[in-house]
Amino acid sequence: MHAATRSASFALHDEGNVLPSSALAIPIVAARNVVIFPGMTLSLNVGRPKSVAAVEAARAGDRWLLTIAQKHERPDAEFEVDDLYRIGTLCRVEKVRGSAEHGFQVVVRGVARVRVLAFEVQAGALCAQTEALADEQDADVQTLDALSKSVKAMAYELLRLVPADTSQVEELIAGIDDPVLLGNLCSEYIDAPLATKQELLETTSIKQRSLKLLELM
Repeated sequence: MHAATRSASFALHDEGNVLPSSALAIPIVAARNVVIFPGMTLSLNVGRPKSVAAVEAARAGDRWLLTIAQKHERPDAEFEVDDLYRIGTLCRVEKVRGSAEHGFQVVVRGVARVRVLAFEVQAGALCAQTEALADEQDADVQTLDALSKSVKAMAYELLRLVPADTSQVEELIAGIDDPVLLGNLCSEYIDAPLATKQELLETTSIKQRSLKLLELM
């Protein structure tokens, strides 16, 4: 069973959480083929031992989980520290189904972009101490508003090419005024390689992130 795979379910949430101390070691789930962005809710299939131990630790504790994309696909093989990027997403565990024996399906909500400061192993789970990475407000309101309008326009154009019903997604995009949330939503949905999405996650500049999205779209 995969350590972490993306389902087709996404939702946008606010981020009114008090983040844990950087001294707290957060259990890690290695995400294969997916980068989770703050504000997004995804369902992950978790089956490899270290990730299973991470889910058990999060469920038994304060329900914080750190999702980090895995650089290289290693089917059914356990991940190591060198397989992981150093920037991931701090998530809240919303729901857990399954068992350690047969694997878990875990619904997580991305809360904050974080950088790994140090790794450690606790009760079979790889954990990390982290620091939050704040979004850089590096442009005036008018510039960010113009960029957001351009991103929305491109998103609508792309959605019109999708054969499925995308009306719900269009309504979601239309209701977003925050350039950070808009950027995270489009970054999650855009059809791009994992390394490119990781680059978007690691870009703290709101302006540069929006410009990169426009290039990709």
